[in-house]
Amino acid sequence: MIDMFDNDKVFIAPDLDINMLLESGFSEEEIEEKLNEKAEDNPKNAIFKATDFRPEFIEMLHQDQEILEKMVTDWKEISDDDDSKFAKFYELLKHELFKKDRNPDQKLVIFSEYVDTVEYLQRRINRSDVLVISAKNRSQQFKTIRENFDANYKNKQNEYNIILTTDVLAEGVNLHRSNVIVNYDTPWNSTRLMQRIGRINRIGSVSKHIYNYVFYPSTKGNTEINLNQIAISKIQTFHSTFGEDNQIYSQKEVLDRDLSKLFDDSVKAQKEDFNKEIPFYEELRTLYQTNRREYNRIAKLSLRSRTGREAKTVDGVTLSGDTLVFLKTNFRKVFFLVSKSAEEISVLDALNYFKALKDEQPVKRIDEHHQHVEMALNKFRIIREEEIHTQETSGAEQSGMGVQVSTAISLLTNFMRKIDDSDLYLKVAQLKTLAERGVITYIAKRLQRIHKDLSRKRITPDEALAEIIEMAKKYAPYYMAEESRLNETETDAEIILSESFQ
Repeated sequence: MIDMFDNDKVFIAPDLDINMLLESGFSEEEIEEKLNEKAEDNPKNAIFKATDFRPEFIEMLHQDQEILEKMVTDWKEISDDDDSKFAKFYELLKHELFKKDRNPDQKLVIFSEYVDTVEYLQRRINRSDVLVISAKNRSQQFKTIRENFDANYKNKQNEYNIILTTDVLAEGVNLHRSNVIVNYDTPWNSTRLMQRIGRINRIGSVSKHIYNYVFYPSTKGNTEINLNQIAISKIQTFHSTFGEDNQIYSQKEVLDRDLSKLFDDSVKAQKEDFNKEIPFYEELRTLYQTNRREYNRIAKLSLRSRTGREAKTVDGVTLSGDTLVFLKTNFRKVFFLVSKSAEEISVLDALNYFKALKDEQPVKRIDEHHQHVEMALNKFRIIREEEIHTQETSGAEQSGMGVQVSTAISLLTNFMRKIDDSDLYLKVAQLKTLAERGVITYIAKRLQRIHKDLSRKRITPDEALAEIIEMAKKYAPYYMAEESRLNETETDAEIILSESFQ
């Protein structure tokens, strides 16, 4: 536009792509000829002189040019190392997306809105088993897509395990050899999320579960575009209208779920994990029984023991450039896996990753080993501070919880005036404290029921007092345990063991 101003010949043509014509090498005379042809049907296609515009217009164009040039200059200083989003994605790729217990067929589908992003991810992932699909090659690669990702295809292949694609594959093709999907960016139209998930939620999938990963805009970015709220409100309409029972975009989506089933499923999952841990404890017990000298030697190893190990893959998780850290306080044992960030992992995962063959030889620790250990310690401190804050907030909330708790406290306060026995009085006072803290929700609930029965004359005051005393005696040990816990301070975390993988 500035160049056209300098030439005093400004093409304004809503029916032509002037930039494309200029970039394609068309001369001014050729563009003018095309523009005149369009002007016969639409007079808005015209040629203007610089003086036909307001004087400040060219000044604003130069200001825009300066802004764009500065953006280009600033962007040149940005490198791949500055991409924290990809760093998080790569951690997931190494440590989570291919875990065999959640991705049994070891296939992964990654969607992006943009071809440039897809090509960027292909370069950064740098794996030979990545298939990249866009509108340009979808038709040519259709057979390859089906061979590698369609669970119903007869002649299955495993040449490709990751498919990187735009929404060109959001419809019309099955990708259900994978049950894990990554939305590297969030589409404005939440229907697209459902269409993407529909590619892997098909009959014939080998997995019972679908894992849907969504990358949200940054907090600062979302402040500008409000994408999270827009997407959630749209997806919530589906849940309300069609009774969808799976969260698609966010855990903030409200579902009409059977809470008792959720609880049962959670307990069942914990039991399954514990059952998988048992062989490790049996191995330890066997060592204790059969080779006490070796057991004692290991037990006496100094704290902060550390070593380097060769890179390895465990149940689909790649351990390379990572550090395992085992920390312990007087209250708990915690395990972290650290690379770009420190993430707490389960006991079962830690046991699997720490486990080594007897003849495995140590190697040099990675350069980031000590930095990774410090990151684990910092992450633990953050977790503990958040827990303390949550407990304090919870306590404040309990104190003003509302009808149930206030009714329970009022009831106990009234009956405490009638108790002469100092020991019983103390136990009822302790019951009152437990009700205030909300340690056992049943206490406030049951006391509220006693109050209702008393007000409706279903029970006598003596019967109510008898039940309160019975509750006070029953829950006295809980009060003592709670007081002991509150009065004991958690120690700083000690480093028990750390291992880094080449």
